Amino acid sequence: TVRSLLRLRAAETEARESAEQWQSAFDARSEGLALVNQKGEVVRFNEAFARLCNNPVQCVAGAVNYFIK
Repeated sequence: TVRSLLRLRAAETEARESAEQWQSAFDARSEGLALVNQKGEVVRFNEAFARLCNNPVQCVAGAVNYFIK
């Protein structure tokens, strides 16, 4: 129904805005932050983390066991 579609659209908008807020807060931190999956691959990080590791952003993405080196 139209109401269902409107509720779905509102929920999608809210989820997108929430994700954008989270990403902004993550990127704004001056501390280096990284999220690592169960395989040990860096899946998300902020620019401060790349600077902390003295690597360009492209070199950090997907790195495995980055913290153990």
